[in-house]
Parts: sequence; structure tokens; C-alpha cells
Amino acid sequence: MRQSLHAHGFVVEPRSYSRQLLKKWSGSQLFCPQCGGAVYYRHGLFVTPHFAHAANSECGYGEPETAEHQAGKQWLQNWLEQLYPANDTRREVYVEEIRQRADVLTIFPNGQRLCIEYQCSPIEVAELRKRMDGYEQAGIAQIWIMGKSVFSGRPVNRFRLQGWEKVIWERQKVLYLFDSLERHNLDVLAHIFQVQGKKTVFACQDRCEWPLLSLKVTANGRVVHLDDSPVMEETARTSAIPKRKFLARKAAVTQRKKERASDFLSHPLRQFALARVGDCLSHPVFNQKLEGDQLFRIDHRLWQSYLFLTEIHKAYQKKAVYATGTKIPHLFLKHILTRDDRFPERPFRSVVTKYSDHRLADDRHVKAVHVLVYEYFCRLEKLGFLRNITPHKERITPPGMLFGRFEVLFDQFCPGAFGDTEAEIRQFFRQRNLCYLNGRWFEQKQNSLELLNLS
Repeated sequence: MRQSLHAHGFVVEPRSYSRQLLKKWSGSQLFCPQCGGAVYYRHGLFVTPHFAHAANSECGYGEPETAEHQAGKQWLQNWLEQLYPANDTRREVYVEEIRQRADVLTIFPNGQRLCIEYQCSPIEVAELRKRMDGYEQAGIAQIWIMGKSVFSGRPVNRFRLQGWEKVIWERQKVLYLFDSLERHNLDVLAHIFQVQGKKTVFACQDRCEWPLLSLKVTANGRVVHLDDSPVMEETARTSAIPKRKFLARKAAVTQRKKERASDFLSHPLRQFALARVGDCLSHPVFNQKLEGDQLFRIDHRLWQSYLFLTEIHKAYQKKAVYATGTKIPHLFLKHILTRDDRFPERPFRSVVTKYSDHRLADDRHVKAVHVLVYEYFCRLEKLGFLRNITPHKERITPPGMLFGRFEVLFDQFCPGAFGDTEAEIRQFFRQRNLCYLNGRWFEQKQNSLELLNLS
């Protein structure tokens, strides 16, 4: 735990007092805010300073947290500090009048308080209601955000809600999912309704995803855009209309999947890939499943392999320039996807024109081509093939992804050389400091270069 109570009644945090004083108080004058038991000060070279119960304690306060929960609280604290620099914003704040600990609490200059609870694991319904009622009694505005891992494996358009999740939805009328480990985006699930005849099955009519830093939370716990415009249009809708739209969309998606599956084996883009890299379309480099890619009438492996071979791989074939080691080839999404007289026609534009259905562009559940390409390049960055050099101001919003820039860090795709799974590929690039010179890969070791054999 990050906070404890002193015997004289004040709150103690490790960063506020010296180690010598904390060691003196440890075990005798420091107590748990939850159970009142004695706690001990702990720190070390690899351990963050904190307080811990004695061995065999049954108190759950301050129990070990997941990496998702820790990272999420840090992101949410930084978010509030950026939005309201004049506020007093802290993590794991003990609210004495209701004997509860808030994940993140901010106090406005006028004394108004707002807490954010980041829930990454199931919680008893009775305990959840007790915490919500406690904040209301104390006059503290509250917002509950769930970890993205909570919804892993569940489609966002039709899902079952557990008891505690239903309590949060009934109070907020909207669900927030925050990905604190990878994309740092906030998913907003609005206009949720119960499927007729199903007690625990719900459907979501509107869903959007925004970078956390492009949003703000108001003092009363409402998430809006930075210009105070609503994230979702709040219009009254009947339950019959959403159900019809939901069923129509589901039928269209099912039909699109069948067409993709039947067309995959005979598609000319598959023959194009087979002629260059063989039957490797199931490799992680070509098989990145992205949500919202219904705009393409072809399988994701086809457009990703074509984009990889005609743009990424081709960029590295400019060896006459790069062989000197002075310039790394770059990829610009704007040059790939938009027509410009300064640049010749790019092959991937013909794929976008021929195999995409732009009539679906107005659907909130369907992503634009430039957003899909940007997300695919970001996946390749995690595997070690690219490096994202897009200026931060240009990647804040989805439309800004059109101006994405990436460096190409490899020369060719060698099936099996870098690995057959995403974990193996990441491990390969993580363990080696690679350099490409004069058409060959070298591994940098201290002050020398060693030829890398990829056969």
C-alpha cells in the first residue's frame, strides 16, 4: 500500500518522509487505514517504497496489483494533472470520513472532489454499491472505468454483463474501457440495451474509441472532448430501432465474412504473395487481425501482405542510398494512400480502390483505410520491423493518422528467420542490435560488426 495512518491520526506517504523516520515508525506507529493493523515500511533497489502488513494478515487492503492496474492509475493521474494543473491530484487516497481508498482523487480549488476508480478485476456487488454510496454521502463525484482486459474475448456489440458490471452501467448509462498497457485509448460503449428475451445479454449500438489525451473529464464525472462537445450524441431512441439496426449490421458482417473466406484461396492477391514469399500468409507479419476492417471486401491477410511487399519491402530495396548507413528509408501514409503529382502512383491505391466498399465509411463501427494501415504499421513496430516517427501532435486524433511516418528497419522477409510467432519475433529483435549495410545484416557487438546468418 502507498499510504498508512500514523498513531497521531495523519496520513503517511513514503515520498513525504525520510527513510530513517519511516523505519523508526515501522511496525509500531504506522497502521493500515482499512483494518487498523500494524504495517511495516518496505523499500529496496528494485522495490518501490510502500507499506505492508505483517505475515499471514487477512486484510486485503494493499494486496498485489496487476501491471494493468498500476499503469492505468498512473495514466489517469497524469491525465487529470494535465487537465487541471491547479488541482491537488493523487493516487490511492484514503478518504477518512467514509474509510475508503480512491484509486485517483483530484481536489479542485473550490473544494469540489472527483475520484476515478479503475476496476481491472471482478468485485462483489455489495462492496461495489457500498463504495458508490460512500462517495455520494461524502459529496465526491465519481467515474468508474474498467480495464480493457475485463472485456477480452467478448464482442463489444453483443455481450453478457456480470453483476458488478451491470451495476456500473445502471449508474453511468455508459461503460468506459481503458487500455493502459498498449494503445492508451478509451473505449466508450453507449446506448447499451438489453436484448429482448435475454436477462443477461446486452447489445451496444454505439461504440467509439478515442486517445485518452484527446478527452477530458468534467468535475461532475462526465467524459467529453477537449472542446466540451459530447463524446456520443445523446438522443432518445426506442429499443426496437436499435435491435433492427443491430440485426441488419450483424447479417451484413456475417455475409462479408463468408465472401472473404470463399474468395481467399482463389484471389489474385494471394497468388501475388505466394510467388514472392511462399505460403506464409499465416505468419504474424501478414496476419494481424484489426477491429473495424469491414471496409475491405478481402481477407486481412491479402491486403496486409500486398501492402507489406509493395511498400515496406520495396522501400528497403533502395540499397544504393541506404548501403552507406547514412539514411534510413521512410514510409509516409499520405504518399501511400493519397494521390499527389509529386509522387508516382503507388500500388496499394489500386487495392484500396478495387477492394474497398466506401459506402460503409459512415458506420461508426468501421474504420477508415488510413486508420487501419496506421494500426497495422504500429503492430509491425512492436514486432521490430518498423519504427514510428510520427510527431505526437499528428497522431493525437484518428484523422491525424493519415500523416503517419515510419522508418523501415529490415531488408527482406525471411520466413522462419525472425520467428514463427509474435513472441519469437519480438524476442529476436530484442536480443540483437542489428545493422544493415551493403545488402547484408550485421549484429553490432561492442566496437565490431558480426555478419548475421539468416539462412
